[in-house]
Amino acid sequence: MWNKGKQPRFGEAEFQDMFNKYHQLTDIGLSYSTINKVEMNELHNACKAHNITINDAIVTAFISAMQGKNLNNKKMVVGIPIDIRKQVLFSADKCLGNFATAITIAYKYDYKKDFWQNAILVKKEIKSKLESTKAQWLLLNTYASMNPLLIDAMYFAAYGECQDKAAKKAASILSIDKPSSTAISNLGHLNFNCQIGSYCMRDFVFFPPKAPGSYIVLGVATLNDTMQIGYSYDRKIIFSEDVEDIKCKMLNLFHYCISK
Repeated sequence: MWNKGKQPRFGEAEFQDMFNKYHQLTDIGLSYSTINKVEMNELHNACKAHNITINDAIVTAFISAMQGKNLNNKKMVVGIPIDIRKQVLFSADKCLGNFATAITIAYKYDYKKDFWQNAILVKKEIKSKLESTKAQWLLLNTYASMNPLLIDAMYFAAYGECQDKAAKKAASILSIDKPSSTAISNLGHLNFNCQIGSYCMRDFVFFPPKAPGSYIVLGVATLNDTMQIGYSYDRKIIFSEDVEDIKCKMLNLFHYCISK
């Protein structure tokens, strides 16, 4: 459909109009929560005892907290970015670039099971996707197979004045026009010198960019054994009060994990 039709072109004026419209339709909110050194150590030990990672626990706690806000009773869809530096055919360690793709899991928290039982099932979902080359490269291959002009056009169809049917269909398939998913990006332990001259980095909070297809994205980073969870979300889709409730529920679940 795209190759057969008249392919639209976009200039700087159209990009500026789309930028303005996007920020009229979207209201980005930010928040964060902290897990201190003592709690982090206890959480690490609890996760180790149940043979799951801290990231598995974060994803599970997020799904549980979000599910109370998910009124349609469906599985929660969570995107998880992954590093592919070791999978490319060259050494990317010293290269500047976005060497990442993403996997997606869908899981419905089972309140008849305890947290750890749910976390083990979430771990299996994540592990299954990580062991699948097709799942890991699906997103990148999708974009690689698309005409670059169509990639531009689908954003203009969602937030600009483009009326092309193929562009609108692509935007709908990738949920760009109606954000419906969530995501968690975990940077892990940050290993760098926090002392820069006379300045010292005391805290680090990672607020990931809210992708058009997601209405809430979590950014996780651990510095000096203190974990910060940053929340980037669209206040026109999910209220700030709900995000604060989600934060509280997640922290309560972590405290529950520590106590058990």
